[in-house]
Formats: sequence, structure tokens, C-alpha cells
Amino acid sequence: MKSNSAGAFFIFLINSLFLVFSAKGQINHLLPKPQIVVEKSGQFLFEGDYFKLDSIALSLKRTWELGKEQSYFNDQIRINLVDSIEGSNLESDEAYKLDISPLGIQIDASSSKGAFYAFQTLKQLGVDESDSHILFPTITISDWPAFPVRGFMHDVGRSYIPIEEVMEQIKILSSYKINVFHWHLTEDIAWRLESDIFPELIAPSNQIRFSGMFYLKEEVRALVEFASARNVTIIPEIDIPGHSAAFRRALGFDMQSPQGKDALKRILKEASELFKGLPYFHLGTDEVKFTDPDFVPEMVAFVKDLGFKVVSWNPGWEYQKDEIDMLQLWSYRGARNGQIPVIDSRFHYINHFDPFADLISLFRSNVLRESTTDGVVQGSILATWNDRALYDSEALLRENN
Repeated sequence: MKSNSAGAFFIFLINSLFLVFSAKGQINHLLPKPQIVVEKSGQFLFEGDYFKLDSIALSLKRTWELGKEQSYFNDQIRINLVDSIEGSNLESDEAYKLDISPLGIQIDASSSKGAFYAFQTLKQLGVDESDSHILFPTITISDWPAFPVRGFMHDVGRSYIPIEEVMEQIKILSSYKINVFHWHLTEDIAWRLESDIFPELIAPSNQIRFSGMFYLKEEVRALVEFASARNVTIIPEIDIPGHSAAFRRALGFDMQSPQGKDALKRILKEASELFKGLPYFHLGTDEVKFTDPDFVPEMVAFVKDLGFKVVSWNPGWEYQKDEIDMLQLWSYRGARNGQIPVIDSRFHYINHFDPFADLISLFRSNVLRESTTDGVVQGSILATWNDRALYDSEALLRENN
């Protein structure tokens, strides 16, 4: 019996040491790397699982927006809403301070967004001890974003991706503090946004690839709500007037014609109801010959009147000061335009053709040579252009992994 007891104790000791070092090891692998990390001695054993942590994180947004309470606390976790996070050099509602002591966890955040991101860091720090306990290292982290825009894009116009898969990607990427999903909904190959006004747009006969596949209005509303709960902002894009062969096939006229402009305004008004409350709408304007010099200014003004700020690709239409709200740079020619805010997507195409040279370029790339926002450079969006014709969405995702 002595021998068995000694062996059991030895195994317990080894397991305990493994958990301690594993919990400490998690600190070096936090993604993204926090701004300030202060390690301490000791551990905290949380009674609960990751599902419980997710439940608290997702409930904070609803609770705080309703103004029901400004803090959540029990005997393990306390969350405080504060005016600012000490040390933060960016006016951001995403900042937080996470303090883990042997007695419990405290989160200070300037909004529910900050609290949500504190929980994402917390989940990366934890090590499962059992189905109902998580071991955390004792540590203090103060964190805030270097850039306000940290996004990813899917071109679903060329190749359709099921809404459930888009949701899963938003769920996973939000845990790494990705906060923008750029939804490129229309292309030459197909139009993917349901329209009651012009159902011809989504007719299978007018879709060259993944025929009959598009997003129902109820799916769009569900995705907007799903993303919002995870602090991900959707930027919808209807690409105009280029990349619009699907529009011409369906309606029989060009976007830049008088008929086209009238139809497009009706389509944009219909789409605006689905995306109401979101800050931005993307209008493309790249890789096209402009035949009507009034087309882009007219459409930008129309979408602004619908209540959105407007994003546009650069190179694209040559905007004047105060004409556009944000530019998204897409090639080596993409460049700042005065003080217009910019998103850097140059060379940030993660499905490019050369897996060696392009991966190196992507890995070594930066955000317009800035380490943090300067007020003009807003951040980056990594883009997946699903150019290749594949037989189903699973193959598409597998070959763009």
C-alpha cells in the first residue's frame, strides 16, 4: 500500500508540475502578442470549462448595451467597466487589462469589446486540468490594438461558401481579435445576394459557377447578428461598375447606362436594409473603364445618403478630398491619398499561386511600413480571391487552407 501511495503521489506531482509549466508556456504563444505582459508566480484553478467562459464573454455585450449593470462578478471572475486602460496610446474601445492572481480573475475594460478580447486572451492562457477545471498562470496583461482594422475577406462571387462555414470562420478568427469580415458578394461569375426586386440576378442561368447558390436575406441578417455578437464588423461589397458581368447578363444593360444606374440604386437601397446599422459599404470601382464620369460620385453620394461610410479599392476611381471615407489598397500601385484613411491589402492575398515566394512575401509584409496606426493607416485585410473553379466548397476551402 505504501508503494502504491507513493507512486500515486509521484504521478500527481508530475502531473501538477506539467500543468504549471504548460500554463506558463502558454504565455509565449499568445496571438496576437499583448502590449504589456507582467508574469507572476503561482497559478489559479478555475472551476468551469471554456464553454462557461464563452457564455460570459458573449453575454457582456447584451448586458452592458442594455445598461443593466457595469460589472459581472462571482467568486472567480470580476469584470469592471472603466473609462480607460492605463498605458494605452490609442483611443480604443477594445482595450483591456487582465489580472490573474491565485485568488481569481479580474478584467478591466473600456467597453464590452475590451472585455470580450480579454476573454479571448484568457482562453489562450488556460490549460485543461479536467472537464470542469482550467489552470491559469498568474499574470497581468494590459492590451490594446495597434490598428483598428484587422480583417479577412472572402470573394464569394466567384465561388460560393456556405453561410455556416462563414460563421465558423468568424467564430474562430474573432478569438484572435480579428474584427472585420469583408464580404465580396458580387463578381463577373455570379451575384450572390438575394434580391426581391431583380430575382434575375440570382437565377441559376445567370451564375457561371456554383449555379443557384446565393445568400438568402434571412441568412444575411443572421450573419450580421452572429458577427456583431463576436465584435466583428461586416463590410459588404457590391462591386461597381467593374466585375459586373453577372449584372449585365441578368438585366441586359450596363451599370453605367441610365437604366443601369437606376437599377443599381434600387438594388443598393434593398441591400442597405439588410446591412442597416453597419458603418461601411464597399463599392469596388477597380479594374474598369469608366464611361460615365458622373457614375462613381453619384453612387458614392447615394450610399452615403443611405447612412453608410463608403470604402473603395485603390487603384480605382481617382477620388478627391472628402469624396470617399476609406480606401483599400490592392496592388503595388496602391497608395495613400492625402489624409483619406486606408486599409492595406497589397500583397495580402492568402490564396496566391506560388506557395513559396508568396508565402515569404506575406510573412514578411507589414501594414504600409507602420507598426501602429497614424490616423491614416487603419490596418489590414487579408483577402481570399477564390479564382480557381473547384467542384465544391469543401475543395475550395481545402485547397485554400
